[in-house]
Amino acid sequence: MKILKHFLMLSIILFISCGQEEKQVDNKTEVPETASSSTTINKKYKIKSGIITSEIENSMLGGKINSTLYFDDFGSKECAEDIYEMEMMGQKIKTHNIRITSGDYMYNIDLEKKAGTKTKIYSNANPYDFSSISEQMKKDWNLKNEGTESILGKTCEVFSMNNEKNKLKGTVYNWQGLTLKSDIEMGRIKMKTVATKIEENIPVSAEKFEVPKDIKIQ
Repeated sequence: MKILKHFLMLSIILFISCGQEEKQVDNKTEVPETASSSTTINKKYKIKSGIITSEIENSMLGGKINSTLYFDDFGSKECAEDIYEMEMMGQKIKTHNIRITSGDYMYNIDLEKKAGTKTKIYSNANPYDFSSISEQMKKDWNLKNEGTESILGKTCEVFSMNNEKNKLKGTVYNWQGLTLKSDIEMGRIKMKTVATKIEENIPVSAEKFEVPKDIKIQ
């Protein structure tokens, strides 16, 4: 399940990354200087912090994935949590995974198995920042702005894409750099995501961006 979800996301991230190589965009936000800091951080999202709760449907799975995104410092710190439960042949199956992005590393953690991996990252770019891609990439992916639509009272920009070469197509609903809804197909795999709750510019515990002490990292 986790692999399928990340595979779809990776395809879109690679698509955006290719466009960013052709066009450099300044996405830095200066944090007001204080007595303790004058830091420059990456502005992945347009709001400083928040919690986005979503439901994900995957055509290869039964039931729904309950997903929660926690972020702070405009997305430079993130924790994505996915919980999935199902019953098969009288047995209950549960997966509980988190993906923490902080500093130069991403941690993929299985909370059921108490294990995880650590990967160095070189960019925390927003995969849905369509403003940064070249005109050629827009043509290659047949990217179109389909107008706006309201999701949970938030006005989203709606984008459609269709790349026949990679067999990936779908629609993304973007608000402040955050995806509140998406409908993606890659070959026979279909994935639908919709936000069910939005909490913006609220305090998010620093512990959310720390690897639990009982997790063995490889």
